[in-house]
Amino acid sequence: MTLETKLQIEVLKLLEDKHLASWYAEDKKYIYITTNGIYGIRIPKNKFFLNCDYMKPMPMLISNFIPDRTDKLHRLTVTDEKLDMVVGTGAILRCSQFDTCINSKILKKIFKKKCRLYSKDSKSPVYFVLKGEIYAVVMPIDMSEKDKNHAEV
Repeated sequence: MTLETKLQIEVLKLLEDKHLASWYAEDKKYIYITTNGIYGIRIPKNKFFLNCDYMKPMPMLISNFIPDRTDKLHRLTVTDEKLDMVVGTGAILRCSQFDTCINSKILKKIFKKKCRLYSKDSKSPVYFVLKGEIYAVVMPIDMSEKDKNHAEV
């Protein structure tokens, strides 16, 4: 099952409450969706099967998927280090300038083989890029100095 299909099934489960899923579809080729505001994905229109009438429109969602957004960003590497959180764990991502962290379950769910991850700094969104195009954006988890000391390998 493709990532696009899995995430649409997740959205389908949330459609009873119109405020849990958001979308934007003014683009000619893609639909943009988010289930919680923590991450968003881009789905080709020909692979999108949901009725957007049951979701809250979010026009600003597309601004995270501007193609040249990754030009001045740092490339991140996924590490084996984890950060214990109240609910689950965070995966630590690293570049030579900083570390950042995103929810491990989200990383596992949306990571595709051969994709590259980019971010401006530790508090900026993490962009998932495949073949030069952003297909997903994830908001980072706040890593204080205290939290960094609790990271485990």
